[in-house]
Amino acid sequence: MNIEGPGVASVAALNGGGTVKSVAGPYTLTEEKLADLMEEVERNGVKKMQRVFGPVEIRKLLNQIEKSKEAGLARVLMGMSIRFVGERTAELLAQEFGSMEAILAASAEELERVEEVGLRISHAIVEFFERPANRELIEHLQTAGVEMTAEKKQRTSQLAGLTFVLTGTLPSLSREEATRSCSSVG
Repeated sequence: MNIEGPGVASVAALNGGGTVKSVAGPYTLTEEKLADLMEEVERNGVKKMQRVFGPVEIRKLLNQIEKSKEAGLARVLMGMSIRFVGERTAELLAQEFGSMEAILAASAEELERVEEVGLRISHAIVEFFERPANRELIEHLQTAGVEMTAEKKQRTSQLAGLTFVLTGTLPSLSREEATRSCSSVG
């Protein structure tokens, strides 16, 4: 979910104590829960954690969690760990459908209309969202106020659907910048 700040020790404490079990878990955290976790860790003899979950660190972590609610639909799809859905596929799905509701309502055939989404990926997405636990996860994220929309990509350009091949040296752009420019055209 693109939450910055927590280090390895913090994440281990949150996961190990069962405090955070899913992508929706961080949105249930409060200052009190984190302070209680710090006390529990101290009782178990791990004094190093006292610095990790001090009052300042708790406030910073909660601010980062709040900020992550605006990460958008593609980041939420990535955070759910849907089989075969990586960063690029999540971004393409977000641009094509624009909302979690639209993706939930999409059939395998509709999903396959998205660039780079084939039979295997579309079925993995449909199967993922058919599971009640995953639908419940989405409800938890919605209740927490996580933004699950994206700007739909408009395909009105004459260049839409074309494939661009970048070869040679690009004097004024990095390869990543050129790729993004080509993607925004079509």
